[in-house]
Amino acid sequence: CFLKVFPPPRPPPPADPEKRPPVTFFGAFCVSSAAVMLAHPFSNVVVGMQASLRDVARRPLSALEVTKSLMKTQGLGGFFRSWPLSITLRLGSALTLVVYEFGRARIAGVL
Repeated sequence: CFLKVFPPPRPPPPADPEKRPPVTFFGAFCVSSAAVMLAHPFSNVVVGMQASLRDVARRPLSALEVTKSLMKTQGLGGFFRSWPLSITLRLGSALTLVVYEFGRARIAGVL
């Protein structure tokens, strides 16, 4: 029957790197960008906390205070401010991962 569910193929063993699928630049960029978009709101809260350290006369803001301030002044979009720059910087991360995997695969055969 064509509706029969087949189990997924087993992943290749970690000891045999030649059987792993190659890392593509596009795949590495997508995964890296997804990770940045998940972490970006937290990064903006940390930046707000660090910015509160500039004024030595006032006490530093907590993460909750920065979060409330961001929501009040900029709304939900304030947590994702400057995301295009963060995504652009992921080009370097993706390239690094592809070059690392390429080198690792070549060295694995030598060692």
